[in-house]
Amino acid sequence: SPAMRCTAHVSFTLAVAVSTPRERASTRSVHWRSRAARRHPPLRPRFLYGISYHMAKAALLYHDKAGLPDGSIVEMKIWRLPQANTERPHGLNYSLFYGRDGQRIVGYDNESGKGDHWHYRDREEPYAFTDVDTLVADFLADVAREQCA
Repeated sequence: SPAMRCTAHVSFTLAVAVSTPRERASTRSVHWRSRAARRHPPLRPRFLYGISYHMAKAALLYHDKAGLPDGSIVEMKIWRLPQANTERPHGLNYSLFYGRDGQRIVGYDNESGKGDHWHYRDREEPYAFTDVDTLVADFLADVAREQCA
């Protein structure tokens, strides 16, 4: 029988505005697409924020939530904290979620008391945070891998 090809695709553009006034005018952007996404129309982010929404404790840098054709949800939220601390030396708070039917399948976050970590179904492991681009690329690669499973 012919080998079945994975048709899962995920495509997001992440634009993160930086926090210093000098850098605020520029925006870093990373676009990640799986190989299968080249054959399918990309998902369009519905919500793209710079530092225009300020919460009392943190500034929302990015929020996007998208429903995929299989009924699953991908949601990414990234905040800039007022200052870095021992738990979050990079000065960011983030929550990246992929799930279906109310269940988390893949997740990356840095919940208070746990630090940077990732979830795969019931498993939880520490995550070595380097930068936002790598974080999002790792997350989307895991989502694509899960969709192909």
